[in-house]
Order: sequence, then C-alpha cells, then structure tokens
Amino acid sequence: MSRIRPTSGSLHRTLAALTGLLLLTSPAIAATMAAGKQHYLYIDDNGTLWAWGHNEHGQLGNGSTRYEHYPVKIGSGYTAVAAGNTHSLAIKADGTFWAWGSNEEGQLGDTDLADHPQPRLVGEGFKLIAAAQGLSLAVKNNGNLLGWGDMRNINTPRRGLPQLLDTDPSYVALFASPGRGFAIKADSSLWEWGGGNPSLIGYGFRSATSNGSIRYGVKTDGTLVRWGQLYDFGYCYNGDYLSTPTYVAPGFKDFLIDNETGIGIKDDGSVVVLVNGSSRSPSLFANPLQFESMALRGNDILARNSEGKLVFWKNGDFFAAEHGHQSDFSTVSAGNNFGLAIKPNGDVWAWGANSFGQLGREDLGSTLSPTKIDTGTLAVASGLWHTLFLKADGSLWARGRNTEGQLGVASDKEFSTDALRVGHGFTAISTQNVHNLALKADGSLWAWGDNTSGQLGDGSQTQRTTPVLIGNGFSAIAAGGHHSLALKTDGSLWAWGGNEAGQLGHPGADRLSAVPIKIGEGYTAIAAGWQHSLALKANGSLWTWGRNQCGQLGAGHINNLDAPQLVGSGYTAIAAGENFSVALTLKGELQLAGWLYPPAWSGVPQLKPYFETIREQVQAIAAGPEQFIYLKTDGTLQYVQVTQNFALSNAGKLQVRPVVFRGTQPEMSAVVQGPLDRRSIQLKLTPADAHLQKNGHVFIAAAPSDGGLLMASAIHWQPHNPTKPQAFWAGALEPLTIDLIKNADLSTAFGTTLYLGYGVGSTPEESLADLLRSQRYEAVHLAH
Repeated sequence: MSRIRPTSGSLHRTLAALTGLLLLTSPAIAATMAAGKQHYLYIDDNGTLWAWGHNEHGQLGNGSTRYEHYPVKIGSGYTAVAAGNTHSLAIKADGTFWAWGSNEEGQLGDTDLADHPQPRLVGEGFKLIAAAQGLSLAVKNNGNLLGWGDMRNINTPRRGLPQLLDTDPSYVALFASPGRGFAIKADSSLWEWGGGNPSLIGYGFRSATSNGSIRYGVKTDGTLVRWGQLYDFGYCYNGDYLSTPTYVAPGFKDFLIDNETGIGIKDDGSVVVLVNGSSRSPSLFANPLQFESMALRGNDILARNSEGKLVFWKNGDFFAAEHGHQSDFSTVSAGNNFGLAIKPNGDVWAWGANSFGQLGREDLGSTLSPTKIDTGTLAVASGLWHTLFLKADGSLWARGRNTEGQLGVASDKEFSTDALRVGHGFTAISTQNVHNLALKADGSLWAWGDNTSGQLGDGSQTQRTTPVLIGNGFSAIAAGGHHSLALKTDGSLWAWGGNEAGQLGHPGADRLSAVPIKIGEGYTAIAAGWQHSLALKANGSLWTWGRNQCGQLGAGHINNLDAPQLVGSGYTAIAAGENFSVALTLKGELQLAGWLYPPAWSGVPQLKPYFETIREQVQAIAAGPEQFIYLKTDGTLQYVQVTQNFALSNAGKLQVRPVVFRGTQPEMSAVVQGPLDRRSIQLKLTPADAHLQKNGHVFIAAAPSDGGLLMASAIHWQPHNPTKPQAFWAGALEPLTIDLIKNADLSTAFGTTLYLGYGVGSTPEESLADLLRSQRYEAVHLAH
C-alpha cells in the first residue's frame, strides 16, 4: 500500500485552514523550501518559485497582500530560498539576491523600511542566504558575509544598511535563528554570531540550528549535539547552560529546531521529532518515512522525501490512526453529523461528531470510522447532540448533551459521555432534536426534554427532565424538530407541538398544540422532519404535509400543506430530515425529495419537488437533520451527508454527498477526529480487486460550502472543468493512504467537503466518466 504521510492542503488550495492534505510530487531531489511564521516557499526542480499562506506584509511576493490558500507562481530561475517570520529571500541562478515582504527592521536591505509585496533586487554575486525573525544574512561569491535587519545581538544595528560581518571565501553553509547567525566553512568549522563577536564553536559540523536559546548541531559523522541555555520545551528554563557542544544522539543527517518543535532526518532517511522532551534526555520518536530535506518554523514542518514528494505537517504531529470498515448492520439511526448502527447480535457501532459525548468517547473526538460503543442493544435513536439506547431487557439509556433535560435523568450535568439509565420497560424510542418520545410494552407513551412548543404533549410548555406519561394505546412514535407524531393501535394518527408550517396536519390547529390532536385513520408508519411530516397507509400510499420550501413533501410543488396530501403508492418505509424526505419502495428503490445536487461531481442543482429514485436494492433507511443512512440488500451501510446552503431567495439547496462504509471492495473511507480547531483526518483508497494494476486515475476534489468545486493535481487546485478533468494521480491502480495532520485548525473550512475517488481508463476523461458511471467515490465533511 502506498502511504502519503501528512500532506499539505496549503500546497494545493484546500481552503483557508486546511493545512494538512494532499501531496506534491517532483522527479528529482534538488529542491529548496522554507517556512515562515505562516507562509511557505518552495522551488521545484525547474527552478520555479511557489509561495502560499499568510501574506499581510507581501511575504509571498505575488504583488498583493491577500492570503493564498494554494501555491502561486512567483517566478523562475531560482536556486535558493529562505524565510523569516514575515519576509522572504531568494537567490537566482545568475547570483542575484532578491528580498520581499516585511521590512520594519530593514531586513530587505532598504532604508525606507517599507514592506515590498514583490521581489526586489538587493544585489549581485551571492551564493548563500539565511533568514530569521527580522533578520537577513547572505554570503557573496567573494566571501563577504553580510547582515541586514535586527542585528542587535550580532553587530551594531544600522537598519536597512548591510553590515559586513566577515570575509572568507570558504563559507559553504549559512543558518539563521532569532538574533543569531551560524556559518560553516570548508574546513567544517562552525562559527556563531550573537551576543558579540563571532565565536568558533568547533570543527566537524554539517549544520546548525537554534530557537534563540538552545543550539543544536549535526556533525559530519552524524552526531547530534547541543549547547547553550537548556530548558524544558514550553519555555520553562531549568537554569542549566552548556558552554560546549554536548552529545545527544547518533546517526543524523540534519536537524532543525524552532519554538517548541525539533525535527531531524536520520542517515537512513527516517524522521524523528523532539516535542515536549526533557532537556537532558530529549524524546525522539521514529517515523518510517524516508526524507531528504526539510524546513521548519514554529510547529509547521515542510519536508521532501526520497520519492521527491513534498509533505507538510502542523504542530509537529506525524501520526494518524488506521481503521477498518464495518458491514452486516441491521438497524440504523442518523443524528446531527453522526450515525449509529446495530448489528444482528446487538452490537452498536457509531461514527461522526462527538462534541458532547453522544458517541461515548471521553475525549469528545469525532471519527468517520464505525467504532463499537455498546452491546445488547435492541434500538437506537439520535437527537441533535444526544443518543438513546434501548436494550434487549427493556432498559433505556442516554448519553450526550443535556441542556434541555433530554437525557431524562434529572441531572444538572450539561453533557455525559457515560450512558445514563432513563428507565425500564420500554419497547420503542424516537428523537430528532432535543425532545424524546418512548413507548412501553403496555402501549403507554412517555416524553421528556424540551417543551417550548408543547412537543411533549403533556398540556404544558414546561421542560421535563424525566419521562412523563402522555397517554395510552399507542403503537408508533416519531419526534420532529418541535412537533411529535404518534399512531395508536387502531391506526389513528395523532400530532402535537409546533405548527408554524402546518406540520400537525390539522387545518384548524393553532401555531402550537400542547396536547395530541387526531389527524386521521388507517395509517401504519410515520416520520417527522424538522417542520414537515410523512405517513404511510396500509395500502402503501404515501402522504405528506407541513413545510415544503425545498420541495421536501414530494408533492410536485413548493407550497406548504396544512393537511396530509397523497404523493404516491407502493411504499414500504419513510424517513425525514430537516428539509428533505427519504422513501423506500416495494421494489427496493431509495427515493429522495427536495432541492438536490445530483450525487456526482458535476451537474447543476435542480428542484425536485417529487420523489426521485437514486438507488436500488435497499432494505432499510433512517434520517437525521442533515444526513441519512441506508442499508443495501447486500449488507452495505451507506451514510449520506446532506449539506444545506440557503441562497439569497432563501430557497434550500440540498447536496447529496455519500460517505460509504463498505464490507466489499472498492473501499474509500475517512477518519475525522477531534474538535473543529484541532481536527485530524485520514483518507484511504483501496481499488477493487478487479481494478488493481489497471491503468486509471485518482481524483481528489474539494467543495467549499459557498459553492464551486476544485480539483487537485500534483501541483495545485483549479476549478473543475468537466470537459478537461484534472486528475490527482495516474498510473497502475494500487491501495493509497493519505494521512493528515492531527490538531489542524479547520475553523475557516466549515462545511467543506472533500471527495476521493478513482476511475479506470487511459485518460482522465475516460477515468472520470467511469468514476461517475459507477459512483466510485466517497466524500467527507472536513469541518462540522
């Protein structure tokens, strides 16, 4: 299996905060890269300079101060690059030295101290450059070592004017850190500037690095040494000071340190990380990848491996968990960006958002990999941020958010990751928002949680933190956003709660009813959306009513209905989300109604105010506010995320984007963990056995919540062109894993969807056509 370790979305336009995705491939080793405080520079093998990231001082060099989510071309003919916090330096093949970005300390060599958003010529005849915060260093071909900018620890500061630090034609390497400069001569001697005159550190050095206090050096025999002020990472000084280089570890090719992160490449190409380690015995963690060069700033790491692939980490984290796939489920339930499924043996599996512990994980982390969380379960129900579990012994349990008393245990806890016992003797449960309905074996109906619209049906609008009895003789229940539906054993349909859009189905009802109202007779199944309702009769006829602005009633128009209207016949099951409806026919067809994007990577949104078949051979369905789940007859479980975007006309747009967990190949899956500002993501693609080693193309696409579709290549993202599709990878198809950074801040990528898929064909056009025809792709919401 090919593994792509933390790769950089910044390299390709993954969106504002998605720094941790994808891959940049180059055929040769000779490449130079640099990391600023929050901007990045890279020279490819053709000498083209690319830049991306923060740009408030013009440090990208593209003539603007606009943040760039993907690499922009700065120019050609470059051979070396360096980056300070907010300024950039570069040397061209002709020896010319260029600088741009922030100039408040005169680090660009310009006495006007003004920022420059484009490369400006500093001089000619240069061979080495280095940069740190407010500091620029360079060596000319004649051996002159010059400095600009903040040199208060190096030399007498003269802002904007070059300072001659030394003259020696034998300089072969140059390094910079805050307030310090290092240089290596041809005789392998290491010299340091900082705190006075240059000091000879020693001989036999290959490289040096510092975060301003502690210094590390790699010797020609691969030994890693350190000297200077020792501290525990996190800027906790322990008072120790090493005046001479002291042994740390053997076998290093290079090592960099900045702030709290140290990273090294060993002689065998493996990577080690030094994070929060003791100053006396640093913790080194090996990574099996093979790397040849790297750049570091803060906790952001840019590196190139032995295959010529450029990868990116954030916060010094290299690892993501492996996961598998689950199938053979028998019952499903969809919540707000999370899902539950039960296997025939009663095991409960869960995936998705876990912000309030509704999936039982104490760390509140999320995942798209189904994880076993319970056993001996008969039924599950998913609310907005809580879950209900009905055990085979009739006991009812709840976990997750409890701000409206929805856990049913009279607790003042705002949430619980532990399952709390609600009661016993129950046979059915239902929830969608923050109120719950439950049936007992004797037909009694119980309700608890939010009651602002009278949705509990107890004649009040008072919140209930424990179950209260609503009535007797009931056989089925359905909880909507702020209303409730129930069937009695005689087939009569009852409704109560909010009625803003006619969802109670009684033309004479007020805006709410705190007691059950009889709607009709002869019904066998019910489903409640946020403000709309569905019901089946014994003859298989489907009836809908309530809010219809998105066409979710499937009635052929977008007008609200305050009474049940016949939609069609031949139906066996129904489910309802916030603004869409799902139905299952006698033929095993899965049908949707609403304003829908076709479940493909191309196509224009179309209003579908009627039920349209999108899948066949389905045996069970369930829906949450913005997602639904269905089980195919082959046991495959598919989770479909439905993203709602409101246009200026306030017309709902529903995007159907499947995320599948398959028990059979091909497999394309994702793991999403952690809260929005510390998110981790891994993607995995395994072609079907029949497609292995066949010629094909892998496609990666990103769909921002504000519309559009971007396709990734090995270099950049570009808008999707259906007539000339852009492939991410081409060749003989094989398994592929893309590991993303842990703890990446995806706050500004809210609602973004990433697609991963492949097709078989000799051209991108053929492969994409095959992908769409076979629906061989999956999607994951990166930030919800």
